[in-house]
Amino acid sequence: MAVLIVEGRAHQLLSSNGKVEVHELPTIYSNQEETDTGWHSTFILLLPLESLGEDCCATLLGFHVFSGEDCPSAFKGKGKVGPLKKLVKNPKFHRAFSQLGDNWNVKPEVLKQLEQFTCLIYGESRESSVDAVRAKLLRKMVGSKVDLARLPPCYDALKPHVQRLNHPCTSELMNPF
Repeated sequence: MAVLIVEGRAHQLLSSNGKVEVHELPTIYSNQEETDTGWHSTFILLLPLESLGEDCCATLLGFHVFSGEDCPSAFKGKGKVGPLKKLVKNPKFHRAFSQLGDNWNVKPEVLKQLEQFTCLIYGESRESSVDAVRAKLLRKMVGSKVDLARLPPCYDALKPHVQRLNHPCTSELMNPF
């Protein structure tokens, strides 16, 4: 099943025998405004969470806030789908995302794992330092139009990002209702 939200109204899209049926879902709506694209629709693919496995499901709250919550992306040009696929395929990062919110202070080993994951989403799976990945990508950009926003954050920016996102995870886990 897929849900398409257009101008705040949700529509269920069902496909069978090569035809797509569209049904409005009056109980689901969105008041989120897209500010930078001018495109006022959201496409959501709904999958049964059980298909991801319990371990991976435990990472979703942490991943959601790490990747920018409901913003287009905390990491320009990376979106959510690509990093989510990398998270699903790399279970070594599951523990770090599931530990976000366990404590008001981020554990150093969690921060290190999230730094390594950031390297992974920028295509550098063998690197563990965002500063090294940033330098490598910057060298590749020389001679072309340099868009610094497309680089990963430096460590000094990633650390407070992780500390800030830990707070909503902690608040949600300690006060779920």
